[in-house]
Amino acid sequence: MTRRGALLCLMASAMLMAGAAPARAQEPVMSIEAWLRQFYGRQLQERDRQTADPAVAAAGFEAFRHNLAPDLQALFDEGRDNPLPSDEPDGPILNYVFGWGAMPGRKIKLVSIEERGWWRSLGPSAVVTLDIAGQVRDLVIKGEYDGKLCRWFIADIDYGSGGPDETLRGRLERVGE
Repeated sequence: MTRRGALLCLMASAMLMAGAAPARAQEPVMSIEAWLRQFYGRQLQERDRQTADPAVAAAGFEAFRHNLAPDLQALFDEGRDNPLPSDEPDGPILNYVFGWGAMPGRKIKLVSIEERGWWRSLGPSAVVTLDIAGQVRDLVIKGEYDGKLCRWFIADIDYGSGGPDETLRGRLERVGE
């Protein structure tokens, strides 16, 4: 979060305590687009720093988990405790942050992030466009804003056509079955 965002969040909290304009305090201090730009920037930097050291990879994984909405974190933890059976086909490699085909060693570039008005019926969402080893892919990120914490969380990620196995939530729910 930027200093300006932190200051705005602090001011909103002070207004809440004073009882002034409680409805405005629930408004995000930054757009989902701006938050995702920071999130994916950090994720790309972290990916570039990661090595074969499991401790470094585990720290990056935990940082991603920390940005999930609380109910998605619970599904994530349940899936970690109950992995798919060994006879379940792996299929194409899915990286939870970057999507299909984002295997180690492949170059990933952030092309664009844009909030789209027609996605608003789904809640706050944005399209993240990535270039993974020359293949351009879109992810649709559904956000959830917590006004008390003054921060965004990832409520779901659609990696493809929108089917249940193409979303982070759908895949985690399937693992938990």
